[in-house]
Amino acid sequence: MGRMLWTMKDAERETGLPAAAFQKVAEEKGLLIRAGRYPRFDPDDLKELWKRCQDRPKARAYTGEKTPDNSASSTGRSSVERARQAAKKLKQRSQNTSATGGAQVVPLTKTS
Repeated sequence: MGRMLWTMKDAERETGLPAAAFQKVAEEKGLLIRAGRYPRFDPDDLKELWKRCQDRPKARAYTGEKTPDNSASSTGRSSVERARQAAKKLKQRSQNTSATGGAQVVPLTKTS
């Protein structure tokens, strides 16, 4: 006959982790067994659980290699130049929005 499955209380006693935390991690890692109403854990999967919980090494962000510089400053267009061009476009568009011949001022009279 095989070994018995652990209840969450058994897992808490054997691992020293709170039962709720152990259950959550085992479920997230796909090692929780639901047999009837209560969750169970196979103690033979404990090493696998610890392995799945380990952080994977992060990839190096900087390798020291030169990468092509495609920034705006490297292509000859500075942020100042881009701002000048944007302002010029806005001025050109707004020239056609003014009323021709001026606006008429109508004095308001106070009514009592």
